[in-house]
Amino acid sequence: MDKNWKYFYNELANKIVNFSWKEILNLTLEIENETWVNSNLWKDRVKIQCFDNFSFFANFNRRINSENRIKILEYLKNKFNLKNKVPTQFNWIPWVNNLQSWFFGWKEKDVEILDELFYRVLENKDLWDLFDKALKIDNCALTKLTSWLYWINADNFLPLDQFTLKYIEKELNQRFNKKDIDYNKYLQILKDVKNNIWDDFVEITYKAGEQWEEIQKEDLLFNIIQEIKRNHFFNDINIWTSNKTYFQLWFKWFDKINYYWAHFEVIKRKNKFKNRILVRQR
Repeated sequence: MDKNWKYFYNELANKIVNFSWKEILNLTLEIENETWVNSNLWKDRVKIQCFDNFSFFANFNRRINSENRIKILEYLKNKFNLKNKVPTQFNWIPWVNNLQSWFFGWKEKDVEILDELFYRVLENKDLWDLFDKALKIDNCALTKLTSWLYWINADNFLPLDQFTLKYIEKELNQRFNKKDIDYNKYLQILKDVKNNIWDDFVEITYKAGEQWEEIQKEDLLFNIIQEIKRNHFFNDINIWTSNKTYFQLWFKWFDKINYYWAHFEVIKRKNKFKNRILVRQR
């Protein structure tokens, strides 16, 4: 496992933390011109009247190939004379969608919130007011926000992306509703993870990625059980136990299973799964 990226990202973040939005915007354009790698500004660059540091980081944490990511990071290393080596492996680092890689909502106030958040994360200061304010920004959401924090301070923040969230739900034996997670709840999750799973967040994200297929299978089984419970199947038979073999015998009788099976087939093809799902009938 290569953890070099977290040191490089943190060092880079400390170099740009005091940049104005115009400086960070110009740096983004400069990288595009020098590396020939398209930035996340596209055609709207003419209309941009503000920009933020997290959106800058999204340039090399979005769906582009590793070669282009390395080009950008090598340019930044030389420009700022960074001490850490340029990372060459990016497995399980959260990325953002190319079409949604801006974090500000076209308001200067949004940039002020994000830049102050950026500073506090690097200084390990409390985020009690800014975290919840950032969640209210139009282009922001819990997955995005926690991923940003993780990019620049992976020792103290954990991304709640689809891989990591499912993993910690499994390990903590809890289910989380993203809509209910505010800053206080996020801090509690971090505490529970450190106390009950691991205090190395980078290791956790790697574990989450490696176990994604198995977690998907277990999540599918959970959804099927909940669906059947909601529809009051087997009222007279107590099968809500760990006896999965018994439970499998009844799958073919329920139309609802077809929906979940088809859903998992799509996931399996997309992720190139090789193993059959646990509950599939032979």
